[in-house]
Amino acid sequence: MGVPHEVTITVLAVLAVATLVGMAVGWRRRSARTALEIGALPVAPAERGTPLTDAIAASYVATTFHEQWLERVAAHGLGVRGRATVTVHEHALVVERVGAPDLVLPANTLRRVARSSGMVGKFVADASIVVITWASSGPDGHEVLLDTGLRPDHSTERDVLDEAVRSILSTAPAPKEQQ
Repeated sequence: MGVPHEVTITVLAVLAVATLVGMAVGWRRRSARTALEIGALPVAPAERGTPLTDAIAASYVATTFHEQWLERVAAHGLGVRGRATVTVHEHALVVERVGAPDLVLPANTLRRVARSSGMVGKFVADASIVVITWASSGPDGHEVLLDTGLRPDHSTERDVLDEAVRSILSTAPAPKEQQ
């Protein structure tokens, strides 16, 4: 004589709910911890300037700590993967995300742009992920470098995004010296 089906189903349902609750609690703690590490997001510039690119459809891969591409930043909704539209302006990089807060990075917070074939759960055969390194001001005022991965839908747009970000990097004021 075995265990009644009702008991088995109840035990599995309780385990599933406990797993989901544990995941939600873990994500909230990770979000709070990374918010303390990176501080507030940069303030979007009042004037974005002339658009240097058309809207580029892309996948927003994630934002991670600089060169720690397995360490997702959960604060401010930066850890949520999804669809995005990216536009580069004279004074800002604008990432309009579906189902998550937009990310507007002033040109003076941008540090570099590179290509990668992988970043926190997204790996591709070619180096088609455009990784933009930018600075946030940590809670104690020190600069915290973050990497945001974007994968434009069309290969030609990857070069366009890369070149446009490079162009505003060269015109942005130099970063403050770290003490």
